[in-house]
Amino acid sequence: MGWNPFKRKSDGFTEAFVAAARRAGLEVLGHGPDGAELRVSGEPCKVSFANIRRRVMSAQKAQWAPMLDDFVAAFAGSVRANAAARASLEEVEPLLMPRVGLPFEVEVEGEAPPARELVAGLLEVHLVVDEPGTVRTVRERDLDEWSIGFDDLYEVALANLERTTRPDRLVPLEGQGNTLVYDSGDSYDAARILLLPRLLDPWPREGVVVIVPSRDILLCVPLRGGEALAAMNTAFPLGHGLHEKVGYGISDQPFWFDGEVWEHVPVAFGPAGLEIFPPDRFLRAIERLTTTRALLE
Repeated sequence: MGWNPFKRKSDGFTEAFVAAARRAGLEVLGHGPDGAELRVSGEPCKVSFANIRRRVMSAQKAQWAPMLDDFVAAFAGSVRANAAARASLEEVEPLLMPRVGLPFEVEVEGEAPPARELVAGLLEVHLVVDEPGTVRTVRERDLDEWSIGFDDLYEVALANLERTTRPDRLVPLEGQGNTLVYDSGDSYDAARILLLPRLLDPWPREGVVVIVPSRDILLCVPLRGGEALAAMNTAFPLGHGLHEKVGYGISDQPFWFDGEVWEHVPVAFGPAGLEIFPPDRFLRAIERLTTTRALLE
């Protein structure tokens, strides 16, 4: 590599800061000339070097380590104090929301948060605290601090979601009357699959097929009659396309909810077109729909 006259030469400060953070037992997630990202009590947080750099650089080199040790300790203490201040269950309850998504990848994202499984390995519900300017995931340590179980907290979050949900927002997709969409833009539309018994009244006799391509889109096909078959043949490719294009993706796979149990309906998209591999229970439900339609005709 050639010489770069614009490359900032290290003054030793960043290295000294990283060493101080590690002495304090903090994980250093990243660092640069202007700041660092540390993990404090399990949560990532950023620290700016703007003020501390000037103070340290004006001191004798022998004073750098104790000065940085004091700074890191004060910073970590402040982060923990802020977390404790917001940890009051009474304050947090109105901010709790359920979030539907893929199971956490422990190897990538660290400790998996408590969750309710909908479809093994494919879909689950965890809880978040939707604070002004940030959304954080509820962890096991939060449940310990609040002395509450996940199931009880889940009911609080579900009630909060229900208060922000309007059945009249679940509307027919343009040109596809048998496919419904809920798209409010509040980032909790996928989570509204948890409220489908309220949104679909009366409840379809064979349940509903759902696709959640992203956290911001809920597609569903109520299984009320034989026309649902044509709707699924359109909705499945639509969900696949949305999953590939939009942000905060969840899944391009359909899921069937009969009112009690969630089940994956595997589909494949390839050069040959759409292939559906219906599980036995779902296939029997579809057969009941088509048989009823034939009898009516």
